Amino acid sequence: MAPSRGLLVFELLCILHVAICRMSISDFRDKHRGEKAFILGNGPSLNTVDWDLVKASGFVTIGVNNIFANFEKMGFPVDYYAVEDTLLAKDRAAQIARFSGVRAKFFGNYLRRLIPDSEDIVWTNVQMEYPKPSKTPADWPYFAKKLDAVVHVGGSGAYIRLHSA
Repeated sequence: MAPSRGLLVFELLCILHVAICRMSISDFRDKHRGEKAFILGNGPSLNTVDWDLVKASGFVTIGVNNIFANFEKMGFPVDYYAVEDTLLAKDRAAQIARFSGVRAKFFGNYLRRLIPDSEDIVWTNVQMEYPKPSKTPADWPYFAKKLDAVVHVGGSGAYIRLHSA
């Protein structure tokens, strides 16, 4: 089924918005070159993490999706925050909008209709492409070579953050 004209117009407006946004993903190129980073997801392994060790490490921290629900246990906010999950963005849009204290938030332009814009958001051109299982290309999931052009999904927020690490 072909996308509706309204959806195509919305996607074009999102791409234009990315192009004129205050911050660009390219502003972060090499910003942390040589530094180590933790990408913090939301799975049960977070229950086994020594948060004092993470905090003391000085590593750059990148949290995804619902990581803010763990901040009390962690004892610190992450440096960067990103959401890939559309259902989470829709369900927790108000919490995500209020969430502050990070250097930047990275959201795909497909979330623009769910999350209000703010000074700390970097809108990225994320290509939402999930091939049918019977037709999955050998090189899927795709990996971005130029983040300022397009970022590909791989099924998790952590996968998208690996593009930028």
